[in-house]
Amino acid sequence: MRSFTRAVRARRLHFGYRAFVNILFHHQAQSGLFFVVFLSLVACSTSPRGIDSLDIDVKSREVGSSVTDPDIQRRSEALHYFLLGQLSYINEDYKSAIDNFSRASDLTDIPAPLIHTKLAELHLKQGNLAMALAESELAVIQDPAITYNLLLKAGILEALGKGAEAEPLYQKIIQTKPDTFDAYVYLSALYQRSGNQKKSIDTLRALVKRAPKESFSFFYLAQALENQGELRASEVEFEKAHALDPANVNIALARVRVFLKLQKRSEALALCQKIVEQSPENQAARKVLGHLLLGENRLEDALGHLSALEGLEGDPTDTRYKIALIQIERKNLHEAERELTLVLAQKPAHEQARYYLATVYSGSGRRREAIEELIKIENDSVLVTKARTYAAFLLRQEQSFEEAEEQIRYLFDRKLGDKTTFSYLVLILRDQRKFSEAEDMLRDALDDDPKNEGLLFNLGLVLDDLKEGEEALAMMQQVIAINPRNSEALNYIAYYLADTGESLDKAMKYSTEALQLKPRDGYYLDTLGWIYFKQGKFSDAVQVLADAVQLIADDAVILEHYADALFKSGDPKRALEVYQSILIKAKITSEEEREKLYKHIKKKISRLPPS
Repeated sequence: MRSFTRAVRARRLHFGYRAFVNILFHHQAQSGLFFVVFLSLVACSTSPRGIDSLDIDVKSREVGSSVTDPDIQRRSEALHYFLLGQLSYINEDYKSAIDNFSRASDLTDIPAPLIHTKLAELHLKQGNLAMALAESELAVIQDPAITYNLLLKAGILEALGKGAEAEPLYQKIIQTKPDTFDAYVYLSALYQRSGNQKKSIDTLRALVKRAPKESFSFFYLAQALENQGELRASEVEFEKAHALDPANVNIALARVRVFLKLQKRSEALALCQKIVEQSPENQAARKVLGHLLLGENRLEDALGHLSALEGLEGDPTDTRYKIALIQIERKNLHEAERELTLVLAQKPAHEQARYYLATVYSGSGRRREAIEELIKIENDSVLVTKARTYAAFLLRQEQSFEEAEEQIRYLFDRKLGDKTTFSYLVLILRDQRKFSEAEDMLRDALDDDPKNEGLLFNLGLVLDDLKEGEEALAMMQQVIAINPRNSEALNYIAYYLADTGESLDKAMKYSTEALQLKPRDGYYLDTLGWIYFKQGKFSDAVQVLADAVQLIADDAVILEHYADALFKSGDPKRALEVYQSILIKAKITSEEEREKLYKHIKKKISRLPPS
């Protein structure tokens, strides 16, 4: 019987697709970098022969002759080491990447700023600020027009406490690329830390003039005015920022802070209530609201809870961290990575920055780098739980199930596990076919909470894995008794009844109820189509299963159901096409499963009439 976990399987496919897109994007980016550097090393050569010289070199090697032109030999070796560096970087062997990129750099006298940028980033990642600065300076010297490299060098200078040297770099960026908002914010922060409040404010007013439709420009101006004590002017600018981005909780909380400083209790209270309605999980807003509701004499206590959100900080890493979050929101992952790496170079214990750096790596398809950062997070218990669960998720994507289990066990060993991590551990145990262990865990948990809907549902799935169909069905019926709107349990029961043929009328009832809750779920539509098939309503089955295939085109079971229905409805030619497509389209996790599926489908095809 194929009454497996339809909802969970759907999520697996979704995650798999996203991971594939991320990996594809990552390799395209790497290929693009290689192409640019290739042109720098070869096509942009001062030699009039350019690319042709490389062709000559290759041909001479093919016929076994020696290379007599030392320039050709050097460029060829430079390209060789660059490629090795790229491979080392992709394989996350950063020491070898540095060695190979350095050799490539030494072997070419042609400007190759991207090599130096890559070396600067690698040294920065390893916390070697002096070497990072040296490489970033070479990148800037070789091409002073690249804004990314100017920002990188300026950031490294700030990390080394050389803010005065970073200042002209930010000024240059603003002059040549006036839409680079980071430069305004960092330059303003430099001025503020040096005590030049007027220049700080003027820089941010220039940003507002340049980006009048961006909430962050008003936000940073408002913060600077607040820090200077100009609270009424700050209130006006925060209001403009909030009008441009009403869903931004951080802006709203900053407005509350200024209201409190101005003793505007009623305005602070009203806005705080809106924040809690919009974002119920926001603990800062809840605490502030609680103090405000207790009366006027608690204004100072309320303000104390917002002290961590004070304006432009004396510590430049906090400003840089916030800029990184804006870059992530804008999907500028490379820029976000630069800023977060700079933060961590100065503050290795900044665990939130480390967590977001991991998300950037993950979003770029660099899962192992993401995992490495996540498991470094150890001190903030809330963040540790998120980080280890995320690491387990990434490991599970790579089918490293034992390592994924280890990450979740880490949480439970330290009493940091919760309901979500418990369910995820059960899922990972099922991935490893540790069904009995998962069953024992779930039964122990149910002893303490016998009416827990999630535990009962998961136990039903595990019992299904153990081929205990009737007991699995009983568990799902308990779930429905607790929550009649649990669509996954409804669909499970419907599919079970359809597949066993025990009660097609009941199967139809449960299937209809599940689809009322989720009408465009491909797995639920497959269940309905399979019920029609079992009832002998083959035309109806074809129609519904065609919709299911449109929604989920890579599931072997749905495709097989569709082909079966096509055959029974009198369309063997189309049925053959669908049967043949299953091995191409279906997601298969192992060669053993593929072989098994191949034999099964081959047997089905053999029963079709000859075309």
